[in-house]
Amino acid sequence: MDFLDMDSECLNGNDPSVPDMNREVLETSVEGIAEWFTGAVLLVTGGTGFVGKALLEKLLRSCPGIETVYVLMRPKRGLSVEQRYKELLKNQVFDRIRSRWPERLEKLQPIAGDVSAPQLGVSPQQLRLLERVHTVFHSAATVRFTESLQTATALNVQGTATLLQLAADMPLLKVTPDCVRSIFQRLNAEPITRAGARVDGVQQRASLGSGGARVPPAVRAGHAAALRGHAAARHPRAHRAITVGRYRFRFLVREVPKLTPSLTPSVCVQGEHPNPYTLTKALAESIVNSHTELPVCIVRPSIVTAAFQEPFPGWIDNVYGVTGIIMEISRGTYRSGYCRERYVVDLVPVDILVNCCILAAWRQACKRPGHCPVYNVTSGSIDPLQWGNFTRLCVKWARENPTKYVMWYPNFSFTESRALNSFWEMSLHFLPAFLYDLALRAQGRKPIMMKIARRFKMAAATGEYFANHEWQFGVMKLLALHADAAGAADSAEFPAWPTKFSWEAYVGAYMLGIRRFILKDTLDSLPQARTKLNRSASTRHRTIGDVRQCCNIDVSAFRLYWVHRVLQAVTGYYLFRLLARLR
Repeated sequence: MDFLDMDSECLNGNDPSVPDMNREVLETSVEGIAEWFTGAVLLVTGGTGFVGKALLEKLLRSCPGIETVYVLMRPKRGLSVEQRYKELLKNQVFDRIRSRWPERLEKLQPIAGDVSAPQLGVSPQQLRLLERVHTVFHSAATVRFTESLQTATALNVQGTATLLQLAADMPLLKVTPDCVRSIFQRLNAEPITRAGARVDGVQQRASLGSGGARVPPAVRAGHAAALRGHAAARHPRAHRAITVGRYRFRFLVREVPKLTPSLTPSVCVQGEHPNPYTLTKALAESIVNSHTELPVCIVRPSIVTAAFQEPFPGWIDNVYGVTGIIMEISRGTYRSGYCRERYVVDLVPVDILVNCCILAAWRQACKRPGHCPVYNVTSGSIDPLQWGNFTRLCVKWARENPTKYVMWYPNFSFTESRALNSFWEMSLHFLPAFLYDLALRAQGRKPIMMKIARRFKMAAATGEYFANHEWQFGVMKLLALHADAAGAADSAEFPAWPTKFSWEAYVGAYMLGIRRFILKDTLDSLPQARTKLNRSASTRHRTIGDVRQCCNIDVSAFRLYWVHRVLQAVTGYYLFRLLARLR
């Protein structure tokens, strides 16, 4: 195979058929991972986000020698940077540190700024503080699939470019891990085949331009031509700036804000990129890779989910994506989805991702494994879980450990028919929501369920593309990372993917985490919730420890179970009548 035609994954050392030409021969004695961070000054962007909080907690707890961690923060929701900083210190993610080493929290220092602003919005005085920085962890980004292209470009593309420009002026810089580049930006990865047929979608390959710069797969022929046509009126040299063989991201950053919102979705969200998020993330990665003068690396996770072990089993602080699906399944309000259930849902616990980010920084500085290695932190190539099995586990634990906020007997199934899914949405989502709102109105209360149902339908629609496609990601670099780390004295403090990992136990802990951290529903309410489902006294109660053991139990009759069955029968009867009339 011609080297110039190799996939971008191969170029980054993730092709199992290509030797890892960047790996060095390791010394017999390897510096400890935490020891390497002794006396270090770090800069973390996105520190108030889900992954950012977990990263800060892990660094403070497992790397006690760190001198200072600067956290880039901006005013938000009417709160100043100082107010948000105080809120961050009170967050429950730091409970273990607060109880044992409260003095370590003083190492967190806020830096007022904004990744979408010039110079990151950092004042000249604080810029001088950043000259002391050894390592930069960049995880700030917008992760909303429905974000406008203008906003996504400013945060994901321009923010990354600006940070790297500032990093070039940090004289003590040792490594800049770009921590959270979503794996799903690389939709040109090799699709999995089934029964000899390719999955829907176009397999793209990256090539090298005449100048030797790696071409980001975000830009394709039709994509570039469309953007070129719409932008030509504003920029006389647009046809030169936007080309198929070479994409100049500076033009995108400069011109996208000038495009009208009615044009940008049809122009730029095309082909293998279903939304501005994946497009701008891919462009940001090309920027990182172009900085050959900096010690950079990229960590690409798949779907980041609740913690496996650290800081607490099941820890989660948002309801985005899969977490929202699990929560609504547990409440019984989400019952049908459009998905190919035999496809793999690629989940990665947040603590596994954070460990990989820290190890990537350590390896890049100590082992120097070549320019910009890319670590695909995924589970699909190591311990795959199908969508169907995943939702069956969710239903199992939703019935076993129900929340007191359960509204209907938990049940869920996928369908591969859009028409059938629309029918189930109307009968199982919107009709019950409408009736519930009628009851609320009759009691003089504010109706909310239809609003929630519509909001959740929109959220499900944004994830349909990923639930109905499947990709195969190389993990050669990830395996090399953990092989190098295994020689360190404290490698056990930064564990890789567990050898004895149980999806059943993890999903059970995940759902208990949603009860505790999102719904604020403690285990004390578990008996009450089970009574609400009218479980018989013969069924014994379970705890988190029991969840990990994953013992089988017999489930008795439920009050809501019989309501569920009656409604199923009624729906089936009317569906049969409808089909009979159509015949």
